[in-house]
Amino acid sequence: MNSKEKEKIKIVFFTGSRADYTTLKPLIKRLKKNNIEIIIYFSGSHFTKILGNTFQDYRNDNKGIKIKKINFFGEVKNFEKKKIFNLGKKKISKQLLIDKPNFIYILGDRYEAMIASLVSYDLGIKIIHSGGGETTLGSKDNLYRDVISKVSSFHMATTKKSFLKLKRKFSNQSVFFPGSAIVEKINNFKAKKNIKSHFFKKNKFVLMTFHPATSSKENISKLMLMSIQLLLDQNYKILITYPNQDPGYIEILKVINKFKYKKNIIIKKNLGDKYFNVVKNCKFLIGNSSSGIIEAPYFKKKVINIGNRQKGRQIDKTVIDVTPNLKKFKLNLIKALRKKVIKSSSNFYGKGNTIQKQVKILNKILV
Repeated sequence: MNSKEKEKIKIVFFTGSRADYTTLKPLIKRLKKNNIEIIIYFSGSHFTKILGNTFQDYRNDNKGIKIKKINFFGEVKNFEKKKIFNLGKKKISKQLLIDKPNFIYILGDRYEAMIASLVSYDLGIKIIHSGGGETTLGSKDNLYRDVISKVSSFHMATTKKSFLKLKRKFSNQSVFFPGSAIVEKINNFKAKKNIKSHFFKKNKFVLMTFHPATSSKENISKLMLMSIQLLLDQNYKILITYPNQDPGYIEILKVINKFKYKKNIIIKKNLGDKYFNVVKNCKFLIGNSSSGIIEAPYFKKKVINIGNRQKGRQIDKTVIDVTPNLKKFKLNLIKALRKKVIKSSSNFYGKGNTIQKQVKILNKILV
C-alpha cells in the first residue's frame, strides 16, 4: 500500500430489530459516500419467523456494504438469558475478530445490543452509542442501556435531558446532542403530499402496540385484552402490531391471535415503511411502545400510554398515562378515551437535520 494512502476506517453497525434498523438506515446511506468501510451485523429479532423475519426484507437494502448474519436468539428455547448471553458473546466475538473493525455503532438498549457492547469493549473496539441517558423504569432495557453507555467511548444523545445526564457521567468531549434520527425521517415523510391512508380510512382507526414490561409485575396480556374489548365495545376499528421479542411476548401473541378473524381488527407483524403513514392517519395510539412517546407527538397525535414500561421518559402533552391497576383499569381507560389533549409537540427529540449532525460528529470521531 502506498505510504501516502490512508487505510480505510472500518465501522460495524449493529442492529437487532426492525425499529433500530430503520433509524440506522439513512445514517448508513449517508456515511457510505465517505471513505469508510461499513459492515452491518444483523441479529436479534431480525431472524424470528413469528415476528416477521425482517432480515429478508432488509438484506438487499445495502448494495456494496458487507452484511453479516449473527443469529443466536433462534437457537435457544424458552428465552434462557444465560444461554443467549453465552452464545451471543461467542458468535459476536468470532465475527468481530474476523472483521477487525475500529468502531462499532450501537443504537438503543436491547439485550443483544448490550452483549455486542460488552464483547466489543473486551476486544478494545471503540463503541459509539446512540440513545443513552434515557430512563425507562418499567423495562430491563433501562439496565441494558446504562451498561452500554458505561462501556462506550462516544455518546449520541437523543434528548437534551439525556445529553445533560450523560455529560454529568462522562467527559464533555465524548458526549454529543444530535437528537433522534427518527425526527428527520418524520420531517421527510411529512413533506410529502396527498398521502393516502393504508388499511383503514383516515381518523377511523386506533393503532395498538403492546410489548412485555420486563421490570414490573404488570399483566400486559390481560391489559391488552381488556383494551381491545373496550375499544370494540365502543365501535373503534383497531390496527394491531406485534410485540418485540422480550420474555412474555408469547402471551401477548396469544391475545392477538384471539382476534385474528374479528371484524374491525387488522393485525400486522410489522408496518415497515408504512408506519409513519399509519401514525399520521390513525385517530390515536394506545399501548406501551416508545413510539407513542417519541414519534407520535411529532404528528400531534393523542397517545394512551398504559402501564410503567416508559416510566421515566420525558412525555409530551399529547400523552395520557393510564395505570396498570386491573381493578380500576376499565374506568381509567374510559376516562382516557374521553379526555382531550393539547395537540402540540415539545420537540424533546430534536427538530431534525439529525443525520447531517451525526455525520459531522462521526467524521471527527472516525480518525
